Formats: sequence, structure tokens, C-alpha cells
Amino acid sequence: GIGMFSTGKGTITRLLIERGIGLKRRLEGLEYRVIEVYPPATKFLLFGSEAPSKNSAKFVPFMWSVLPPLISGLNPWLGALTKGQCNALLGAYTITLFLREEAEPLGDPSEGQIVVPKPRSISSL
Repeated sequence: GIGMFSTGKGTITRLLIERGIGLKRRLEGLEYRVIEVYPPATKFLLFGSEAPSKNSAKFVPFMWSVLPPLISGLNPWLGALTKGQCNALLGAYTITLFLREEAEPLGDPSEGQIVVPKPRSISSL
């Protein structure tokens, strides 16, 4: 139930992926740990298929309603959060879950993995 992007030749997504791989290699070369997340997967796993898509007019108001219980201290900024910022917060929350062992990597380690929440991992920061 989690939509993915096509990475065929000539797609903009492929260029973004190649850019991300290069950035990952540079950061790892500086001894940073890099963890890849996919906010739409986090949204789906935490809130189900009824959560609006990122391109829906309902997405941002929905995120304003579900993020505060997950991320303490967020309320003063809710009304100003954009679609991109909501996605970034979902990504950061996924990393927090991973560090708490409430998220897991999916995929082949030799090809790269994406960290997603384990089912029913909703907890407050």
C-alpha cells in the first residue's frame, strides 16, 4: 500500500537518487552515519491509508493534527508549517523511532536500505 517512484532512465527521480547517493558517499567519507527514510511510508505506516497524499489540499491540515502528539513543543509553529516541512518532520521522527529500535531498515544492505517505522510505533518525542 506504499507508493514508490519510478527510477527508469530519463526520470527526474533517477537524477535525484544519483545526487542522494553522491551526497551519502561524501557524508560517510566524513564518518557521518547516513540513514535513508521515506516520509510517505512513515505516513502510511503510522496513520494508514486514510491519510491524505502530500499533493492533497488536506495534507498540511492533517499533518498539523497528527504531528503534535508525536513531537513535543511543535504547537507554536503548526500554522506556519509547509508541506515540505511536514515531510521533513516525518523523516526526523522516523530517525527517532529508529534510534529507539521502533523502526527497521528494509531492502538489501548491499543496494541500500530505507528505514520505516515498525507497525504501531507511534510514541511521543
